[in-house]
Amino acid sequence: MAKHQSKAVPIVLIICLAVIAFWVIMSHRSRNSFIPFELTAGDFTTFRPRSEQWRVVGSHDMTYDETIPILFTFLLENSDGQQITASLVYGYNMPECMKHKSYEVELLEDRRRRTEDGGRKTESGIINHQPSQPQARIQIWKLTSDIGDKSIWVTAMVRTGDYEGTDLDVRSMAFPRLASQDNPNWLPRGVTAESMKNPINNTQAYIRRKWSNARCDLATFLKLKKQALPAQDILTLVAHSPTLRAGQESEEKAIQQVLSALSFIHAELIALPEREDKRR
Repeated sequence: MAKHQSKAVPIVLIICLAVIAFWVIMSHRSRNSFIPFELTAGDFTTFRPRSEQWRVVGSHDMTYDETIPILFTFLLENSDGQQITASLVYGYNMPECMKHKSYEVELLEDRRRRTEDGGRKTESGIINHQPSQPQARIQIWKLTSDIGDKSIWVTAMVRTGDYEGTDLDVRSMAFPRLASQDNPNWLPRGVTAESMKNPINNTQAYIRRKWSNARCDLATFLKLKKQALPAQDILTLVAHSPTLRAGQESEEKAIQQVLSALSFIHAELIALPEREDKRR
């Protein structure tokens, strides 16, 4: 018995060393330096779209940083005083991000592909509608917050450069980092006298942050594969309504308003490269 035990110990040690060596190699290979975005918020400083129906009445201050994926966020207002928020972001997987912010996300309609009779394919079949805008290849969503507030969101995947629409599903994009931390200002500082006052809470916060940065993917969390980064050649154009009033009529009206706002922004983006060429 003692002889068998003496053989088992080195075998176990060899296996442990092999596992550690494998993890070290995979961890080293999974390191991927962040590739700076070629297009940044600074490229849209003079972009202020306006039409007879829509105008920009507000915008979020953007950091002109090549590591920030948000290119612009506008508050739009139409001639009737209705307001819609529109954003352009690198490869933003809106449904997954909002689910992790405790929203219920429902796909109302998928209008990315036309049928021969002019309708649009949906997940449950084909629904015929009047086309909203020729550029739009969009998905329509209804979001419900944890307190029951509902809003309409519309997403469209567009190419970088000419901003033409694509048939990509927004859900195919790399999952973004979570924004719902217990304390957004918390930063890991290693083992300090302050952190040792609440070691359990600080350890949990550290693990949650790492899990968030790994986009809730176990292999990425264990450093067995590279972290997914937003694609440089695809952008997500997203627009959403304020909180809806009760009633089906309010929902249908909001859908039309958000569609109109997104189509307006998309048309302005498509015209942007030509305007820039004329300025040169």
